[in-house]
Amino acid sequence: MKLRQGSAEAAPISVSNAAPPGENAGKILEPTAVARQLVVAGPMRAGGGSLEASVEVPAGVATKELRVVAFVQERASRRILGSGTRGAVLS
Repeated sequence: MKLRQGSAEAAPISVSNAAPPGENAGKILEPTAVARQLVVAGPMRAGGGSLEASVEVPAGVATKELRVVAFVQERASRRILGSGTRGAVLS
């Protein structure tokens, strides 16, 4: 997975929000993980192999905290066959 840093001039992105009525009412919630983009790398042959994909990292995102999560999904049933995660490396 190749990641490219966006323009440094854009404002930081905030994902916190105020909680609606309920047990967290009035609190500001800071999520621990946010899916910012989904990318289809392409079809995989039945025998396996490798794929590459590139995504643009939005400006203002703390790149040291980025992680890439990958899923292998069966096309017909949409069943998830496997997944993995690792820290992102910017190029």
